[in-house]
Amino acid sequence: MSFSLEVKQTLCGIAEQKACCEKAELYGMLLFCQQFGAMSVRMQTSSGAVAERLEQALLAQTGVRLEHKTTPHRREGEFTHVLRTATRADARAVLAYFGHSASEISLRLNLANLEEECCVWPFLRGAFLTCGMVTSPQKNYRLELIVARRFLADALAKLLADSGLPPLETVRGNSIVLYYKDSSAIEDFLTAVGAIAPALELMNVKVYKDLRNRVNRISNCETANLTKTVRASSEQVEAISYLSAHGGLRQLPPELREVARLRLRHPEASLSEIGQMLSAPLSRSGVNHRLKKLQELAAEARQAREKAAGEARPVLEKKN
Repeated sequence: MSFSLEVKQTLCGIAEQKACCEKAELYGMLLFCQQFGAMSVRMQTSSGAVAERLEQALLAQTGVRLEHKTTPHRREGEFTHVLRTATRADARAVLAYFGHSASEISLRLNLANLEEECCVWPFLRGAFLTCGMVTSPQKNYRLELIVARRFLADALAKLLADSGLPPLETVRGNSIVLYYKDSSAIEDFLTAVGAIAPALELMNVKVYKDLRNRVNRISNCETANLTKTVRASSEQVEAISYLSAHGGLRQLPPELREVARLRLRHPEASLSEIGQMLSAPLSRSGVNHRLKKLQELAAEARQAREKAAGEARPVLEKKN
């Protein structure tokens, strides 16, 4: 089962205590379903829990019984549920219950169905059950409400903004999509509509992701620093070995000879560690300064030998 279906199943387990909130939730489900008009009331969903909640709520509140057909979904183990009114009279009875007339040209949000302030989030819960979806936090963060009618999309966006969660908006095909991609906003929405456990799951995944990313950043930084240290040590050892091979170490001051020998014996040691090994402990920057001096001397020695070799070559060629 997808995370979105799990959220809807959780929401369908909520038992409303107030009749006004029960009506508001049912209104939210119907207003954003596929068809809500004088000809027919029709909803299609892949959630059996949502289908059952709509069917029972509508029967309890209006006395209208829906026709319910179930067909296998292309994904194994899932089904598509289609619920619709049996007659036009049933459809008009449902419209009338929520204060709509059969002669309305454009469907609107009738705020009279949100009698009290407490009814807003049950209404939004109903809207999400019908036209909402939320991706698994393991993949990314996104919650959507997909609305087919512009007037209803604008009204829904305003209601969400007035409730402290203004959505982003885009158009997909012939539908308006109100969405959130910020994890905190999604957590707040899920909590407000009553999906407490999924909201906590999202929070836990977010904490885990943040911790994992932090560990990766630290690891990458440490790896980069280690690579840099190894490269620097290798260059230092090469320079000291060159001086040693050509008798340059014997001519060095005692403090440079000591650092050179310690670096050769401990190529893996950090500058700070070498500083502590010296007969007169030295800071990291002090050790770095001495090693750089050794590298400079090695470079000068190479240049001198190359120059001498270049001058000697014409003399040898002339003798030959």
